[in-house]
Amino acid sequence: MIFLISLLFPSVTYVSRAMNVAGKQDTIRRALPQLFTKAFNGAGPQLAFAKEMPAGADTLHFSIKDHEQVNGGMALYAMGDDSTTIQVFYQIKVPWYKPWEKFGLMINEEKYGPSLDSALSKIKSISP
Repeated sequence: MIFLISLLFPSVTYVSRAMNVAGKQDTIRRALPQLFTKAFNGAGPQLAFAKEMPAGADTLHFSIKDHEQVNGGMALYAMGDDSTTIQVFYQIKVPWYKPWEKFGLMINEEKYGPSLDSALSKIKSISP
């Protein structure tokens, strides 16, 4: 019965935070790897990410070493000529056939939210 109920829940979930910063999207895009390094420096687990963003990309993805189920990234969205939204997020995947892990996805907000909040506060303190 528990297994059948767990089929109603998704096996992938996102925990996300966002904030607006002053600046054009292209300017912030060039600084995104540096912002990422400063935001997640000392955040706990070792993060692996691409040092350079592909031209025209608006998201810098990362993965957590030794933890295959959790990935994340930083995304940029232009909100106008002089404002850009920075979103930091974690993507958590669990196997569809493990109901106890799917039920555990419900507490990810408390588990991963504080690290995203601290990352955004660090970005806010160093952004112009």
